[in-house]
Amino acid sequence: MKENCGLSILIPAYNHDCTAMVKALCLQVEEVMAEDSNVGFEIIVADDGSSDADAKRANSEIAGMQHCTYTELPHNVGRAVIRNKLAAMASYSHLLVLDCDVVISHHDFIKRYVCHMHDADVVIGNLHFDNPDGRFDNNLRYIYEKDFLKRNPTTVRMRNPYASFRTTNFMARKDVMLAHPFDETFTEYGYEDALFGKSLKEAGVTIIHIDNHVTIDDIESNDVFMEKTRQSLHTLSAHAKDMEGYSKILNLYTKVGRWHLLPLVKLLFSATGNMLYRMCTGNHPSPLCYALYKFGFFTSVHTRQ
Repeated sequence: MKENCGLSILIPAYNHDCTAMVKALCLQVEEVMAEDSNVGFEIIVADDGSSDADAKRANSEIAGMQHCTYTELPHNVGRAVIRNKLAAMASYSHLLVLDCDVVISHHDFIKRYVCHMHDADVVIGNLHFDNPDGRFDNNLRYIYEKDFLKRNPTTVRMRNPYASFRTTNFMARKDVMLAHPFDETFTEYGYEDALFGKSLKEAGVTIIHIDNHVTIDDIESNDVFMEKTRQSLHTLSAHAKDMEGYSKILNLYTKVGRWHLLPLVKLLFSATGNMLYRMCTGNHPSPLCYALYKFGFFTSVHTRQ
């Protein structure tokens, strides 16, 4: 084994109690170490200036758990910066980056990643969305994500492995992460992970997708999801030059512009945008209404440069 061969599990925390997830990870780490003592492990949780005192108080207990390090940033630095800071703190050869609000839903989650440590520079797991008792049947994000996952299983994602990169659940070699950090000019929500995928493609970094999911069982309301969507589209507009050729919305915007139809789209959105928003946040949202709203909203805020 190479020196410092192992897995640093990195979790940026923000206003969420992630102690249950960390405990589950600790148990799996112990099991893998019992089978192979040559692989080292650590779990690093960094609070990104949370405003939720209860969440911070709960997460502070992580500092006393075996294999774990816990630190708090004095103020919020954003999704790109916090992930870069965690990568720099890591001790081991490979980094497993997880969102703080996921559930480790199968017993060999860590073992599956360890088995693929040397198969590619970056290994991307997948997501599962839980819907207990049908409580999310009318939830826009749940409907959108289920539709996306149905159309993009692991086999499909492997055909274009750099597209739709998500930071929720992936493993990368540490040297790759340090050589290709997240763009820290992305200070607002959205698209920093997509640009990361683009930079990996341009650098020739190898990526594989595997069936190794985490579960998301706490899904934001339709109103909150729509606000996050609007924020992400503002981010896309601000970084349009960086994202050229790597965003379906930007590609469509360019095509419609060539057809000289952007004024018509803006006019239609000004007339129908409020109605589409109500449909997206109502009791029967659909991926189609969501897609129409996203493109219409983007045309209303973006100015070609």
